[in-house]
Amino acid sequence: MDQKERRALDKCFESFLRDLDPTTSFIHSLYAEGVLTEEQVDRISKTTSRETQVALLLRFLPHRGPNAFTIFKDKLEKDYKWLAKKLDDELRKMQSVGSNQQCPIHKLIEDKLKTEKQRSVDSNLDDLNKEVKDLKKQLREMLKLKGENERLKNIVEKQKEKLRDYNKMVRETKKYKSDMERHKKEAVALKLEIELLKDQLQSNLCKKQQYDNREAAKNDVYVIFSHVTSMDKGSAKSG
Repeated sequence: MDQKERRALDKCFESFLRDLDPTTSFIHSLYAEGVLTEEQVDRISKTTSRETQVALLLRFLPHRGPNAFTIFKDKLEKDYKWLAKKLDDELRKMQSVGSNQQCPIHKLIEDKLKTEKQRSVDSNLDDLNKEVKDLKKQLREMLKLKGENERLKNIVEKQKEKLRDYNKMVRETKKYKSDMERHKKEAVALKLEIELLKDQLQSNLCKKQQYDNREAAKNDVYVIFSHVTSMDKGSAKSG
């Protein structure tokens, strides 16, 4: 691309920046014609800002050979006729003036790229600051949760201790109840044994009474017999 064509591109920069939308199909058509390299296509495609895509495209074109200007203008004829006409008009002006002045890459392109780069850096910095704030917030919440977990852990330990005491009390209560049942059975058995002893004692007393009565009856008979015998003896003597 010669200096006049570069100057014409520079003059149309603001118009391109305002109206041109370098879609994927548009960029790949330039790639198919050999105007852009695969690396340049990737760089433009990965850029999310339309204005930055335009700035990159205009930055690459002046270094893509003598046919780059003509091919680019022909591509504009399809969907951007007004841009193609403006570009052609600017080129005629450059040719009529006949200027051979060296034309560096348009300062606005570089400024735009720098602005977009700075904007991207600022955006990344803002995202990073936001992420740091979020991490700090998460850390505070984690510390808060840790303190809450410690408090809950202490409560759980106390509840476990109470549960151990309760289980101990239940075991002791069961043992006490078991002992009470055993003592109750022993008491019933003892009561039965006492009743049996009472019955046996009563029986023995009855037997003893009967024996005493028989002995008393024997004594009474003996006394009577002795008395009768004495009376008989006295009668015999008298006779």
